[in-house]
Amino acid sequence: MTLLQLLPFSILAVFSAIFGAWFASFINVVAWRVPRGESVVAPPSHCPGCGHRLGWMDLIPIFSYVFLRGRCRYCGAPVAARYTVVELLGAALGGALFLICGLTLRLIPAAAASFALLTGLA
Repeated sequence: MTLLQLLPFSILAVFSAIFGAWFASFINVVAWRVPRGESVVAPPSHCPGCGHRLGWMDLIPIFSYVFLRGRCRYCGAPVAARYTVVELLGAALGGALFLICGLTLRLIPAAAASFALLTGLA
């Protein structure tokens, strides 16, 4: 019996939603930096308002936006709700794709196509 067979289906669906939110957060980084000619690797994530490097707690998709009330922890500048909306859509997409496809090879092209469309929203 494999580890995936031991995990309940609902835990895998939640994990897929978390992965979807995380991947959507990365899509946000790419959508913000690439048009500005910035690297997606360095410098680390920072507030566009004050330039302060974000701590690990500031980088948790969706939750950091809610806990910080949509503002930068360091300068208080507002954070666009668009980032959280894309992360929520990514979470919903990740969970839904798992529920529809399961852990099969069909999941790969479905996720690629779906997240490509989500990139257009970011």
